[in-house]
Amino acid sequence: MATDKRGKFFQLDMNKFAKACDLGLYPAIAYLTVACGVQRGTDLSTWSVNAVEKWAGIGRPRAQRAMAELKRQHMIVAANYTVGRRTHKAWQLPASKEPDWAYLPNTFITSATTETAPIERLRKLGSIEAIRMIIQIYHLQDLPASGGLDWSYVHGDYDRELITERGRFKIYGWNYKGLFAPAESRLRNQFGRHTELTNNRFFATITALVDLGLVEWVRMLIERQDPDAEIVFPCADIGSGTEIERELYLTAHETAEALIGDNGQKYQLDSFDVVAPIPDDLPDVAAINVLRTRYRAHTARQFAWGAELHKYDALIDDLREIAFRAEAGTALMPKAQNSTNVQLQGYSK
Repeated sequence: MATDKRGKFFQLDMNKFAKACDLGLYPAIAYLTVACGVQRGTDLSTWSVNAVEKWAGIGRPRAQRAMAELKRQHMIVAANYTVGRRTHKAWQLPASKEPDWAYLPNTFITSATTETAPIERLRKLGSIEAIRMIIQIYHLQDLPASGGLDWSYVHGDYDRELITERGRFKIYGWNYKGLFAPAESRLRNQFGRHTELTNNRFFATITALVDLGLVEWVRMLIERQDPDAEIVFPCADIGSGTEIERELYLTAHETAEALIGDNGQKYQLDSFDVVAPIPDDLPDVAAINVLRTRYRAHTARQFAWGAELHKYDALIDDLREIAFRAEAGTALMPKAQNSTNVQLQGYSK
């Protein structure tokens, strides 16, 4: 196990974490906290009871009992950590024979500012199911490929309506209709057999994580309602997603308005959660909500995703020029630009 203090994230063996959860709420919280204190390049953590008290808000006697239980179950082993000539007491966190690593931001334990640390918010919630789920989301999330958690695990569904057409563009509106997760979703595993009761607990746990500010729903337009569909572009509401994703939402709406012009259909747009002009070679474009962590580890993949988002700058430029040309009554599309990711170049009246 290792912690990257420069990248401000730590790694967690999911196999060991699952065993810590089996011991109960406080041992699971203590294990997460101690894991965050692992020194870079080692499996030794200098964090102990004091850190559990400080970051999770657990009283000292209960923090001591949680640590004692982890030690009794050989989840942590007393060790020494030497820096120069000084030796410090430490805990070794042995990895499983075939570790399955998840990567969490240090701020999950220590908080980003003066706000209450996420680990303490979870402790106050008192739900081992919520702790298991948020760590599983970190483990499964793939920002570059899916913009968050792959929507085959859970997603928000939308109904689509064709508003009107302009040239080779169709202007669609989408309205949110609810959450969906298949019975075989890995996120459901801890809840047991799929029944109405376990279904309610599953979605209630996700809602609790959203309410705690640990995850958010970010809207995406995808090629079709299919687990293997690719993202067309994200279009996040104000208050969610990144700046580029929110700008796409506003720009798509403004472009749809410009394409419709001053007729009665323009006033229908406010009745939809999101509207966008879509070229006619993407006939099945669907809107979904994707679950995404709000605290993110500064790993190479996270940085790659952040850089990848800028590919949508060209799309924003194209949409704005389409709007300008629609209002001017000229050909709808500019010369081909680097927006091949959504196939918008080259279209005209």
